[in-house]
Amino acid sequence: MTNNSIWWKSEFEIEDINGIEFIVQIKGGERIDYDPLNYAIPNKRPDIPSGQIEIAPHIALSRIDPDSKEEILRFVNVWGLLGLRDTAIYGNKETIINIFNNHNLELNYPSTEELYNNNKRRGGERKREPLIVIQEAVRTFQEIVQNISLYHEDEGLIKGIRSYKQQIEFKKDVIRREDVTNQTYKGAKQKEARELFNKDTQSFITFESLNRMLSDVHPHVFADTKNHSISKGWRFKSLIAAIYLRVALDLEEDKKIIHCKWRKCNKLFIPNRPDNQHCSDACKDNEKTDRANQRKWLKEAIEQYNTHPTNKIEEAFNSLIQEGVSGRVKILGAIGKKLR
Repeated sequence: MTNNSIWWKSEFEIEDINGIEFIVQIKGGERIDYDPLNYAIPNKRPDIPSGQIEIAPHIALSRIDPDSKEEILRFVNVWGLLGLRDTAIYGNKETIINIFNNHNLELNYPSTEELYNNNKRRGGERKREPLIVIQEAVRTFQEIVQNISLYHEDEGLIKGIRSYKQQIEFKKDVIRREDVTNQTYKGAKQKEARELFNKDTQSFITFESLNRMLSDVHPHVFADTKNHSISKGWRFKSLIAAIYLRVALDLEEDKKIIHCKWRKCNKLFIPNRPDNQHCSDACKDNEKTDRANQRKWLKEAIEQYNTHPTNKIEEAFNSLIQEGVSGRVKILGAIGKKLR
């Protein structure tokens, strides 16, 4: 039995209410409780990328397209609403007004309570969430997790996440290093020093953002008088809070979140083994095929543009691959344009 808070899931749909799209529970949908912190990375990776959505809510939320209503709806139908009403940020009316203003929408609800609840529905089905607020929450989460995937191995930041004193010292060091960078270095050396400074600063901002999102989570202890024991757990009132907590716990457990190696996927996942670089068997197979195609396309490009230096052709080819260009005809045509 879990000592953590539980969350719930059901069946949901998108409904337009007075010009605002909401995610709402389907009438009569079954409500299922679960522990969003309890998950395990399967021994075998999924056959297809979409299988990652079923593993854990924080993995799923890092992968969906926030601009896709269909992907958001699928996430909610697997894991439930985010519980945004009961968060410090998205339960704040000023935050909601700003989100609505950014979409040229007027907030016609006097309170966030009325925005997040449909009083025309029966008690268990009143909860709802505006689609644009969910999208904003997803984008914010993905930005934080994306940065964590790049910076979470920085030793100073890992320690800083656990110690307030170390955070203060890091802030002082950031200020000192900025002054030294501006006063000491010139030209290329100043650029190099500033890039390092900016990287560490961005790392710190990332973990500060994570800490801010964790303000909705609290540890909890339980006394079992029958068995004369004490146990611990976590308390949260929203799925999004549990998701941020799970990210922090994964960091503590040294679970790495990485990008799928296949360039057309490139989505985040937690590998089941250190040598696993693909989120699914399909991505591994596609990446293998893609590499074989790239070798053929490059060979053909060198033969077709043999009046140009080979290194220039390779440089043009590699830049196109990095840009995500694919397909023999497109690749060869684009190389020709770059060599003109």
